[in-house]
Amino acid sequence: MGLGPEILETKTNDDGSLTEIYRVKRKRGSSTRAFAHGILSISTLGIWNVIGTPIEGHLSDDEFLVFRVFYDKNEKSKKVEIQG
Repeated sequence: MGLGPEILETKTNDDGSLTEIYRVKRKRGSSTRAFAHGILSISTLGIWNVIGTPIEGHLSDDEFLVFRVFYDKNEKSKKVEIQG
């Protein structure tokens, strides 16, 4: 996948407007987040690793962010819906 969004679907509506569905790969991790995990692991004597890691893994299962963009007849965006 490239750096920008990937178009999953393009639909021309009856009124001449356009609807497109895109997906973008979510950015993973950061140095601040890694530092916070280290501090939590040390300060809880490893309990964070047992409890926090599976919880966070479950919460961040989605690898992609999917959104729908609605355009008018002049191809100007009217509305954006984030789907996940």
